[in-house]
Amino acid sequence: MNSLRKLPLHQYHLSKSAKMSPFAGWQMPIAYGSSIEENKQTRSTASLFDVSHMGEIQVSGKDALNFLNYAFTNDVSGCRVGRAIYSPLCLETGGTVDDVILYRRAEDDFLLCVNASNVCKDFDYLKKQGEEFNCSIVDCSDYYGQIAIQGPKSGEIVKDLFSDEVFSLKKMSFMEVEMFGAEALIA
Repeated sequence: MNSLRKLPLHQYHLSKSAKMSPFAGWQMPIAYGSSIEENKQTRSTASLFDVSHMGEIQVSGKDALNFLNYAFTNDVSGCRVGRAIYSPLCLETGGTVDDVILYRRAEDDFLLCVNASNVCKDFDYLKKQGEEFNCSIVDCSDYYGQIAIQGPKSGEIVKDLFSDEVFSLKKMSFMEVEMFGAEALIA
């Protein structure tokens, strides 16, 4: 049996008495106490969620845009740098491989956020589909952690931590910043 992968903040979660449970090959914090109270907290103010189990795949190079337009159902051409687009990744027969958020970091550089349970499947499918395109497809999931902040007061919390520029981000927009001495993408 394979051992479960640990999030970058695994020890922190344990130090805060998180209830841990397996999910998609990861040891995940699922609660810090009463799930009902956590739900109320999130709905009334805000909560942080460690979603570092999600996968990240970088597609870059001269044909990155052409390849993504080939592989995804949405027209990625309309996604400007600094914006994101949600799209299904489809089989050539019409079925769905996964639903993905594509972040356009530069004209020829995209970061795809894929579901945790589909990282290997998505990566393998993209590599096979991309063989005829002049682009690089890299699974960079081991280099990223993700924290989600959700709830009606999440904007106020983000504003306290970052510049007004970050606070004013529109839906499906992002920016890259330095956070705690590391590169971060805020969406």
